[in-house]
Amino acid sequence: MTTAGRFLRHQGPSVRADDFGFQDDPGPTLERAFGNIHLHRMQDVPLCNHALRVEAVGFRRTDDGWLGVLVTPWSMNVMLLPARGAHWTHMLLGAKRWQSLPSGTYEVFGSTEEGVGEYHYFSLFSPMAGFASQDEARSIAKAALALLVDPDTAEKIDAPATKESRDESRDRSRRDFLFGRFPSTRH
Repeated sequence: MTTAGRFLRHQGPSVRADDFGFQDDPGPTLERAFGNIHLHRMQDVPLCNHALRVEAVGFRRTDDGWLGVLVTPWSMNVMLLPARGAHWTHMLLGAKRWQSLPSGTYEVFGSTEEGVGEYHYFSLFSPMAGFASQDEARSIAKAALALLVDPDTAEKIDAPATKESRDESRDRSRRDFLFGRFPSTRH
């Protein structure tokens, strides 16, 4: 099991996902469902970045489900989805709870979508205006996921800068990234 899998234990009532959940990587299902959302519901929404497309990034099986990042033209979210046979905490649409990951504890929201079913998520970026390309968005999604599943992330981010100001700036940027403080968008 992955490092992330050991840290996805739920605090609270959960059920065993014997009759629901994903047996295999949910990425293709997410891309299909959210691709349809983009095509039918979001196409003319001004906050969409049309340089981007829907892409599921880095989904991996953990002890309790599937963890990955979903990039869309309007948002980038960390997604938690049930896995067949694993324990899953049901949440009402919009309900929230705390989810432990190796890098810390994050507030997740419950949601559901036709074609996907129930999932939990938290936002990394919304809107996506600051991204120039799909490659850039994918790279950021991979980096965010790597930081989330690294048990030493908090130490790495909070460690005092002992090198040049360049290192201090990088550490501050990573800390700002993880805690949702982003620079103004690029043009």
